[in-house]
Amino acid sequence: MRLKLLGSVLFVAVFMVSVIVHLPAAFVLKHVPLPRALQIDGVSGSLWKGRATQVHWHNQGFGALSWRMNTVALLTGRIEADIRIGRGSAMQLHGRGVVGYGLDGVYANNVIASLPASQILQYSPQPLPVAVKGQVELSLKQFQYAQPWCQSAKGSLVWSKASLETPASPLQLDQVLAQVDCLDNNLSIEGQQKSAQVSSEFSATVYKAYHYKVTSWFHPEAQFPAELGQWLDRLPTPDSKGRYHFSPSGQL
Repeated sequence: MRLKLLGSVLFVAVFMVSVIVHLPAAFVLKHVPLPRALQIDGVSGSLWKGRATQVHWHNQGFGALSWRMNTVALLTGRIEADIRIGRGSAMQLHGRGVVGYGLDGVYANNVIASLPASQILQYSPQPLPVAVKGQVELSLKQFQYAQPWCQSAKGSLVWSKASLETPASPLQLDQVLAQVDCLDNNLSIEGQQKSAQVSSEFSATVYKAYHYKVTSWFHPEAQFPAELGQWLDRLPTPDSKGRYHFSPSGQL
């Protein structure tokens, strides 16, 4: 009797999981409370394996999305999938990782995303008289979403082949490395870089009240462009180590 009962329970469990993973993805998304900033269009396939033609986050198009569901996560009350995103993205974004929805809301793990640095400059809170080159790659080990930014997050950011195009002369930055952290919607980034032309360090925090604060410095190195050197006298006086400091802050 016990074996029959156990067999019946297992059969029902397998049947329920099978029904869930083969539900049309479009039907499931209509009943999942997604963040208001997230819009998913052109959904096809099943919850187990499907795709969307376009994903928008805060009205920014991220390109096509494809996913494969983790059935083990379903047994623990979570919806979790391995995803790829970015095909056809106007931002030239490419990304992959694990995203899910559980009792604490939307989360992500082991996410890697890359895009041209020029695409990021448009989000600067203040207009900058420079153009940027290179590729930026963000690696998020862990991310837990909370309105408006994140409840928690930990990762790193790498800006490869980094350079600034100023009206006077290009400035080679080499590789920029930064750590990314978030706690209770206070998002912080700390980084540094050093090239033959310039070295620098920076830290930036975006608070949940949409206030930001940046602390940074740069130091001209031996090959600092002469065309830019003539502008140094117009900057605030450097410290005893020859570093020029900046601390902008404001509201996003």
